[in-house]
Amino acid sequence: MNESRPAPVNLNLSDARILVIGASSGIGLAAAAMAYRAGASVVGVARDEASLKRSFTTIGGPDAARLLPIAADARDPAGLESIFTRAGAVDHVLLTAGFAATGPARTTPWSALESAYRDRLATAYAVAQRAAPALTAGGSLVFTSGGFAIRPAADTSVVAAGLAALETFVRGLALELAPRNRVNAIRPGRIDTPMLRGALARTTGGPVDDESVAAAGRSIPLGRIGDAREAAHAALFLMANSYITGVTLGVDGGQGLR
Repeated sequence: MNESRPAPVNLNLSDARILVIGASSGIGLAAAAMAYRAGASVVGVARDEASLKRSFTTIGGPDAARLLPIAADARDPAGLESIFTRAGAVDHVLLTAGFAATGPARTTPWSALESAYRDRLATAYAVAQRAAPALTAGGSLVFTSGGFAIRPAADTSVVAAGLAALETFVRGLALELAPRNRVNAIRPGRIDTPMLRGALARTTGGPVDDESVAAAGRSIPLGRIGDAREAAHAALFLMANSYITGVTLGVDGGQGLR
């Protein structure tokens, strides 16, 4: 994340209770921090308890009253139940956790396809099913898609299919939950997160520094990789705007145009 770049203006989420699944790093952590600074109470979920607590300490200190970290795996039914039992009623839910399977379809094992759909679509389905009764009137669900949904590249057909299915799910679910609740998604392009840096390291076979990240963004119309806070701001915008539902909002610097 480029700390020298100004963060987007925070939205007013005072008194809102927001559940962020995948809150220990990347877009999820940025969203949790931004929501907290906008006045919300934040319930953050991640599988790694130590990492989550370290991350939340950077947001509001170790004893911040409006932060509740929960170590759980949302892919596991028991874990998901524990999340909502502890979180209670919530105004908005953001699901950022996901799996990115890559490789040519002709050689990718069936298990990778199952993992992609379980982690992207089935988890979204399970979260939506459990969240629906916990959402307050006017609340919303925000899911996380990805640029491959509309612009797949070679060796991304598995993850692209899962992302495209998620976006269709969002549109259908929006109709089901209206008018009480809303359902939307963000579609980040290349965003500077640990996941992106890991992917770049696998591609280059070497360490990834800020210059490597900058170079990876030069072909994007806006000329750079996105900041996690920019994607997080889009998610919070979808929570705050009470007349948007069934939309997948691209946050990709124009990458989807090429």
